[in-house]
Amino acid sequence: MLRKQLYYLTNDQLCAYQWRAGKLSGGQAFGADRAGMDAFALYLAQHRETPVYIVADLVEEDFQRHLLPHASGRAGRELLARRMSQVHRDTPYRNAVIQGRASDGRRDDRVLFSALTNPALVDAWLALLEQHQVPLAALYSATLLSGVLVKKLALAQPHLLLVTEQSGGLRQSYFQDRQLAFSRLTARAPGQDAAAAAAIVAELAKTRQFLSSTRLLARGELLQVAVLARAERIDALGALCEDGPELAWHFIDMESAAARLAIRDVPQLSDRLLLTTIGKHAPPSHYKLERQGRFYPIWQIRMGLKTASAAVLAISSVWMAANVWGMVQAAEERGRLRAETDKLAQRYQAAIAHLPPSVAKPANMKAAVQIEQVLSRQGPMPGPLVAILSGALDQVPQVKLNLLEWQVEQPADPGATPQSRMNLVAGASTPQVGSRALGIPLRPPQTLLIEADLALDQGNYRTAFATMNQLVALLAANRALQVEVVTPPLDVRPSVRLAGKAGAGAADNRASFTLRLVWTP
Repeated sequence: MLRKQLYYLTNDQLCAYQWRAGKLSGGQAFGADRAGMDAFALYLAQHRETPVYIVADLVEEDFQRHLLPHASGRAGRELLARRMSQVHRDTPYRNAVIQGRASDGRRDDRVLFSALTNPALVDAWLALLEQHQVPLAALYSATLLSGVLVKKLALAQPHLLLVTEQSGGLRQSYFQDRQLAFSRLTARAPGQDAAAAAAIVAELAKTRQFLSSTRLLARGELLQVAVLARAERIDALGALCEDGPELAWHFIDMESAAARLAIRDVPQLSDRLLLTTIGKHAPPSHYKLERQGRFYPIWQIRMGLKTASAAVLAISSVWMAANVWGMVQAAEERGRLRAETDKLAQRYQAAIAHLPPSVAKPANMKAAVQIEQVLSRQGPMPGPLVAILSGALDQVPQVKLNLLEWQVEQPADPGATPQSRMNLVAGASTPQVGSRALGIPLRPPQTLLIEADLALDQGNYRTAFATMNQLVALLAANRALQVEVVTPPLDVRPSVRLAGKAGAGAADNRASFTLRLVWTP
């Protein structure tokens, strides 16, 4: 849980609290005078990095309920902002809360407008926060926060007057159907519990009369008064307060309230109850902060960067630890494999020592076996090339083979000189078969010379050419195969004499052609 600074602001002082590890501590008070301001400035210099949440409990706080036409979206927001500026013109600290809709008529929105009518009481403290660049997160109203107490203490009466003793004085808040309608802050009664209780009862009578005169509470309706105070104060009030036809009293001691709010230390005033609710879960600010709250987004960005950096550091540490562990494992595995290799080498040497003498060394025999395996796997054979030709002839049954001549091309030795090549051509020495011709390291190109003929239909050489071209196209479909027409069925070159007899009476009724296939596996 993040640390927070919780300030409780009244007309005459500001109390500073610290929220750490889910617990509220501190309570240092600073007066609203020159000495108090100077002391508060020194205090801020030591707590500049912790966000601040201020609860204002001032006498100069106004609450008004109005009915506005129901509107949603941008039009509704503009209407609400315009009416809010009309109701409270002279202060920037204003708020509007929609509390539902009226039950009759056109069902207008019921809106509660609130404002701190004397902004100077707040500006002096906020100026010090801005001067020290302290991140100000929110400015709350103690009266609006008292609605949390109504929910936590299960006070669900339709007409409820919540009475609390706070640093600012005696706060009386009137709720209709758990919605705040009016609030009044008066000075706390001095003296002993009996005298203070009598003063509280007198103030409550004034508030009861005000609610009736303003028609917030109709005649004959029962007003439930819930008093949240110390046990001693409740004992003194119990002797003076009696239930009547229009008034019912409920007393809640601080110990019971602290237990319901899960607070360990029982407070003397309600300040700590409100501050604890903010410490556990801070709601959005009641009063909008413009210039004074500009350092809080910067603080959020800085905290986000710190969190991201910490996450990157943690991930990097885990990754580095995993790599180190992997290196240790790899070193152990390397040592194990090295030891195993040494053992196998020793066993191999021991086995060789007991073998009888051999003509060839084991390494040479191993190399010969490997060469034989390569030759059997990659050695040139006519079978694959003939299979390609057979597949094409199946689709051209008119062609009849007369001769197949298969040979392996001998690649030129890249290390041979031109003179050595001339000597080989001249027969100066016997050429040797290269390793490439044997399929080492790759299969060599192969050539297949095909002599074939086909029957002529009344000397129609056009059909013969079409059949031969069909065979050539089928063979050329294989990308590894190059097809060359050596001799066509009819030699039509300009330099060759064209002779023969066409027609049904021709003696020779077959046409021959020759193809050369070059296959590169």
